[in-house]
Amino acid sequence: DAVVGDLGCGPGVFAFAFARACPRGLVYASDIEPAQLDRVREDMRGQGIGNIVPVLASADDPHFPPGRLDLVFVADTYHHLEDRVAYFERLRSALKPDGRLAVLEYKPGKIPVGPPPDHKLPAGVMQAEIEEAGYVLVDKLDTHLWHDFEIWRVGRARESGH
Repeated sequence: DAVVGDLGCGPGVFAFAFARACPRGLVYASDIEPAQLDRVREDMRGQGIGNIVPVLASADDPHFPPGRLDLVFVADTYHHLEDRVAYFERLRSALKPDGRLAVLEYKPGKIPVGPPPDHKLPAGVMQAEIEEAGYVLVDKLDTHLWHDFEIWRVGRARESGH
């Protein structure tokens, strides 16, 4: 019954996985590209899935409802965002008090998949930015060969300085 936000959902690969895993829950599939959301809607009809809400994001806001999300999931999108610290500071308001942020991002450097190295963030930048935005690292999962996968929670004032 979880409420999940898929930030930068693309065609909905993860949104559909979350919708199936949380059949009594709700998935907000947010993307800045209307064509991606059209694809999500089309696949929702084709697959008979009704617990996904396509949401048109803007450059500085995924337009998630405030205080409703158990999880915000960000896959291969973090490096595309502008002013990431401010973006993730605002994103905190969408999470429930015990909500989590999960970030799956291509590892830095040259690897055989994903964007070229100069389109990725240098090692340590993402973690420093997310910490600056007021989050505390909960877990760093070494489960993906080509991706870093981290789980975060909103920090308390004394932990994060926010």
